[in-house]
Amino acid sequence: MSKKTEVKYAGAILDIVSRLTSINQSVSFKKNEDETKVTTCNKDTEGSIAYFVEAPIDYFKFEEDDCSMYNYAEFYSLYDVFEDAKLETDEYDLTVSEGSSTINYRLTDATQIKINFSKVKFSDPDVSFSMDSAFVAKIKKLCGADKINAEYIKFTVNGDGTLNYKLAHSKFPNTFDQTIDVEAHTDEEFTIILQKDSFNKIPVADYIVSLKESGTMEFKMEREDEISVKLYLADTED
Repeated sequence: MSKKTEVKYAGAILDIVSRLTSINQSVSFKKNEDETKVTTCNKDTEGSIAYFVEAPIDYFKFEEDDCSMYNYAEFYSLYDVFEDAKLETDEYDLTVSEGSSTINYRLTDATQIKINFSKVKFSDPDVSFSMDSAFVAKIKKLCGADKINAEYIKFTVNGDGTLNYKLAHSKFPNTFDQTIDVEAHTDEEFTIILQKDSFNKIPVADYIVSLKESGTMEFKMEREDEISVKLYLADTED
C-alpha cells in the first residue's frame, strides 16, 4: 500500500471546477514546472467552449505529478457531503474524511483523460465590457423554450462604443435584443455568433468579456481570491 499524504487545499477551487463540469466531466489538476501554480483546463466534445483555471499551489497542493478524475462531478458530490473535509492522496486514491467517516475515491490515470487544450494567448481585444451575474442569468433565462427559445446569441460590435446582443432562432420569429456601452479599442464593425448551448455552459458569475474581430470571446471571471478562471468561446456562424 502506498503512503498517503495530506492535500492542502482551498474549497473555492474545488467549487469553481465543479461548476465547469457542464463543459467536460473529466478534470486533471497539474502543477507547473516550478510547482508554484496548479492548473486545470478542458473543452467540450464539440470544441465550442474551453476553460483554463490557474491558482497558487496552496489552493490544491498534492504530492503526485497530477490529480485526475474521470468524473469530477461524482468526486465533488462525495466531497460535498462533509462540512470540513480532510483530503489525502496516494498514487491511486483520493481519500476524503471527517472525524471517523472516510470515503476513498479512485483517481484516474491522466493519460486516460484526453485534453487537447492549453492556455490561450488572448491579448489586445477589440472590445471589452462587464457582464455581471444578473446579465448572464438573464440571457440564460431568455434563451429558454418558455421565453425566446433562442438557438444563438449574436454579438454585434457597432464601431461607436456600443455593442448589441440579440437572441434569436432561425425558424421562429421571437427575438430579444439590447444595446450596451462597451470599452472599444477599434472603430471597426464585426459580429460574433455563439450557440445557445455553448453559452449555457458558462457558470453564472461576474465577468469581464473581451471580443476579438477574429471571432473569439474571452470570459474572465471577476473574483476576490487568487483563482484565475477564463473561458473561451469561438464564432460558430459557419
